[in-house]
Amino acid sequence: MSDKDRNLRVAEAITTRFAWNDQTFHEGDCVALLDGQIIAVAKTPQAAIAAMRARANRIRNAAWSSKSSIPPSTWFAFRSVRPPRLAAI
Repeated sequence: MSDKDRNLRVAEAITTRFAWNDQTFHEGDCVALLDGQIIAVAKTPQAAIAAMRARANRIRNAAWSSKSSIPPSTWFAFRSVRPPRLAAI
């Protein structure tokens, strides 16, 4: 399974059940995923993406240090809403 597929599987579970791996989410939470892992849950998309970038920089070191160098297939950020719909932020 690709990183993108893992991210979508997790995102779909969160948007339909508001839960993933014993972690619960609230409507409006902004969630950042990296390689199928939840990296951040924040109130704003900017905060979730900033946390994801900080984590990516620590994990991948200098290769991911700039906004343009993060491969889009490995990260995904979205807002959880009702009714369920998956919309990247």
